[in-house]
Amino acid sequence: MSAHDPHEDPVQLPHGTDVITRVDRNVMGESVASGSVGRVGGTSTAAVDVQILGRIESTL
Repeated sequence: MSAHDPHEDPVQLPHGTDVITRVDRNVMGESVASGSVGRVGGTSTAAVDVQILGRIESTL
């Protein structure tokens, strides 16, 4: 079994999947700290919509 590198071969995350951010991001003028917990709300070919706990829906 080989290791999976998500940067080389991205995997679509199903709606409702719980995620943790790995890096700090600035989304729509608000900072999202690494380690923030969220839930996938939708996906497209270029982005993932994540509901960060305690915030409005953001595209990461």
